Amino acid sequence: IAIDRENSGVYKRIAKFPVLEVVGNYIQRFYVKVRPIQRVKKSFYIKVIPIDKAGNPASNYKGKIKFICSDPKGIISPSVHCFKERQGDFVSVEGKLFTPGIHTITVIDEEKGFIGRSNPILISNSSYEHYNLFFGDIHGHNVHCDGRGTIDEYYRWARDVRFLDFCALTNHIEGAKRFPVENFWNTVKIKAAEYNDPGHFVTFLAFEWGSWELFGDKCVYYLSEDEDYFPANEERSNTPEKLWNLLRGKSALTIAHHTKYGGKTDWNFQDDELQPLAEIYSVWGSSETGSEHSIQKAWEKGHRLGVIASSDTHTGTPGNEGEGLAAVWAHDLTRESLFEAFRQRRCYGTTGARIIMDFRLNNCMMGESLNLKNNKSRKISIFVAGTAPIEKIEVLKNNRVAYVHPGYGSVENFDWIDNSVKELLSWGGEFYYVRVVQVDGEMAWSSPIWIF
Repeated sequence: IAIDRENSGVYKRIAKFPVLEVVGNYIQRFYVKVRPIQRVKKSFYIKVIPIDKAGNPASNYKGKIKFICSDPKGIISPSVHCFKERQGDFVSVEGKLFTPGIHTITVIDEEKGFIGRSNPILISNSSYEHYNLFFGDIHGHNVHCDGRGTIDEYYRWARDVRFLDFCALTNHIEGAKRFPVENFWNTVKIKAAEYNDPGHFVTFLAFEWGSWELFGDKCVYYLSEDEDYFPANEERSNTPEKLWNLLRGKSALTIAHHTKYGGKTDWNFQDDELQPLAEIYSVWGSSETGSEHSIQKAWEKGHRLGVIASSDTHTGTPGNEGEGLAAVWAHDLTRESLFEAFRQRRCYGTTGARIIMDFRLNNCMMGESLNLKNNKSRKISIFVAGTAPIEKIEVLKNNRVAYVHPGYGSVENFDWIDNSVKELLSWGGEFYYVRVVQVDGEMAWSSPIWIF
């Protein structure tokens, strides 16, 4: 860097290279997160970080916070915590609840007036004894392609700022990298292994296969940490079929993303085994409806696709509010359990809010297929706990709204019996899915349940 201090036209190099420190603004509120499914009398962790208006870790906050639980019998230890004036600090304290149902935990600095409230917490009954609900963001980029930030910054933001349960870095591999491919892929593998911590924070080895002009983009995910990448601009892997053939026999899957936006998905190419999911929401917006590339069109073609959401962040900050989250009903927080849930389509997507949604048809969970040849009754059971009051919950049958349940609060639990005549569809079996709309505009979409 050279400076012309006197406006003389002569520039002189500065003696010492400057360091520009970029920090968050002043605190606006507390970001409070808890794993959404908890057991009666079992300990869990409450994570809190002060954030600014844009959602960054706040600067220069120093104060005393108090925890208030909606369960009058709940125990939080310690019930008071003092933040020191350090950028990026978060606190994790232990909680225990005793009353079944939905609860929240509020964090407040009574002296300075700052406040934050947790996502809804379900103190579960026997219906959930085999599953937990986890939230993650598995589509994002960093400085190694067309994004920002290091891999360490990417994973630490996901783990320590947004408190995600799982995450994946899905950089482009068709030539947009800023250092050689070999080093790029080795670094990605090493970092995915380094940050994977079963039970606490799970990562996946992944990349983005980008066929922008022809077939649409998709992300590839591996269960193992010792796998290869397959670019869309190489002869061996330049079509979806070639890609899937290279992945066949491996513990791998693909997810189509931003399907109706740039790099639109061609649904004439689909493998329900290797591509069990599509991204219904990201920073691009919703791909549910609206064109031949929408996810509804894929369902009309008979494809059995579940849905998730993720951000497609290019700022190196996965899990930001309003950019999309994947919600997964899994047995535990491990790669193996999450992968099994992906394959079974036992998942849903939200616009970023940690909405709890359980959707069942005759007690089959979202993502499943159900044989109803004997014309058995169709009982739709829905439980939703929102992060704000719920405007409406829609049950869609074969892409059309079949029932609307108006919201009366932030928690809704109801059954609906579909007694309508079975429809004759040109694309095969019937299916149902659920769309949730909150009064604040946040939304959630379930994976379908199919009938054959």
